[in-house]
Amino acid sequence: MTNRSAGPEFRQQIRPIKDCSACQGKGKVQGLFYEMVCDDCLAGGFVDGTTGEALTTEEIILQLRLRLNEATDQIRFMRQTLADYERPGRGPGGAVYTGD
Repeated sequence: MTNRSAGPEFRQQIRPIKDCSACQGKGKVQGLFYEMVCDDCLAGGFVDGTTGEALTTEEIILQLRLRLNEATDQIRFMRQTLADYERPGRGPGGAVYTGD
């Protein structure tokens, strides 16, 4: 039997991420005389939500893009739902209101 988890994922999945506790998600820390790159998150501002390890730049971009796509889809759905309710002569869910 082969190990299927050895290769890359077929689909990109959202991983849990959280703000870096060292820099509070800013990616930089205040040194004595100037701001320095945060070593805990490698200046990304985010760390893995389960392990607390720094994410690579590519992984941060991927995770933020996936979250943005999800939020954009949700906004599109909410706008369509709102448009269904705002049509004149329509009732809940966009059903035709006959006044009976």
